[in-house]
Amino acid sequence: MADLKISALTASTTPLAGTEVLPIVQSSTTKQVSVANLTAGRAVSAQSITVNNTGLAAPVGNFQSGDQAGARVAVINSGAGGQTYHLVTGNPGVSNSGFALFDSTNSATRLYVGSSTGDLTLNTGNLVVSSGKGIDFSATSGTGTSELLADYEEGTWTPTQGPGLVVVGTFSSTGTYTKVGRQVTVVGTLNATTSIATTAGGDLTTGLPFSTASGTYAAGVAVNGAITSDVGTLASGTAMYSSGALPSSTTIFFSLTYQAT
Repeated sequence: MADLKISALTASTTPLAGTEVLPIVQSSTTKQVSVANLTAGRAVSAQSITVNNTGLAAPVGNFQSGDQAGARVAVINSGAGGQTYHLVTGNPGVSNSGFALFDSTNSATRLYVGSSTGDLTLNTGNLVVSSGKGIDFSATSGTGTSELLADYEEGTWTPTQGPGLVVVGTFSSTGTYTKVGRQVTVVGTLNATTSIATTAGGDLTTGLPFSTASGTYAAGVAVNGAITSDVGTLASGTAMYSSGALPSSTTIFFSLTYQAT
């Protein structure tokens, strides 16, 4: 058989089966290698890859494009009970969608970034932040020492009976708090089955949920149950005390905002 230029050879049938062989030089010796083994076990570097609708098989799923309700990329977990998540460059069901992640039914968009606004929207679930991390506002920093919002918390607490309370009968209490960064706001009630009153400057409770920062000022109000008299509330450490005396009633309502350590 006469030597032929590659351009003169008959075109092969595509797609290739993978069993076709090519000549290569390995250790100064001409050998053959199958098409299927050309990249086996090696990383492939490319500027772009075009994937057909049938996808690329993978041990735990598929990588495919173009056949998932307008998706450009689909990441599919094909294991038992697995979910399908699509990363898309355009979801017809989402206005202004530049990038989206939606579930296997294509009916619920979980997350998307607007192509023109850049807004990140979470439709389900929460944004979970690691301990000590938060939202960094340093792009608009002022003269403060930190622009990181690293804490938000709300819950309940049980105020203890402070020595500044005059309680007749059985004491009980309720309390809730909200903490944003270092700022804490507490509200609640101090109750007695017969009567409860305060002495001037006496501790209402010694069990604030967070200790107050040294050298800071805290302010709030306490009101008797008849809502006929009120005094200011202040804090030091974990104690809240009144600025004056309240007459007897069965309930004292209070609120206080302070800076935690």
